[in-house]
Amino acid sequence: RKVARKAGLADVRSTNESGTLKLTAHALRHTYGCKLGADSAFNPNSIMTFMRHGTIAMAIWYSDQWGERRRAKIAEFEDEFS
Repeated sequence: RKVARKAGLADVRSTNESGTLKLTAHALRHTYGCKLGADSAFNPNSIMTFMRHGTIAMAIWYSDQWGERRRAKIAEFEDEFS
């Protein structure tokens, strides 16, 4: 709730028809993991340590998300300009 207030976001627990942002502690944690996965300085072992995961599988998932998003954006760009 403190993070939401400081960011000027509504503190809600679900999304309604008006598209209100769903902001939870888990969403912030997920964002942090994806940010680590996108940073080339972090390998899956370091992500696992920072995120305090018990296995490397989830850390690898975070690393893979960056590649998936990048591939999707490249495909979107190619579709738009080809």
